[in-house]
Amino acid sequence: MIHVRFMALTGKFITVREEKFADRKNALIAVEAHAATGGYTNIKIIDDDMGLSWRYTAKTPGGRGGRNIAFGDLDEDYTK
Repeated sequence: MIHVRFMALTGKFITVREEKFADRKNALIAVEAHAATGGYTNIKIIDDDMGLSWRYTAKTPGGRGGRNIAFGDLDEDYTK
């Protein structure tokens, strides 16, 4: 399982919701949908911990790249 924390796309940088997905492909689809609600584009996955955790970045509507929009982690139960 993949645990994803979705971050606010405007205002304070806070977690707005958390969800679990069966795999990284479905998690990415959800992150892309989240990004689209705020007009964010060019989603990239940045590996932070040898495949155990990563962050999703995107280009803001104003053109700034590299904005963190979500964070993903392998769920602890995944390895059992």
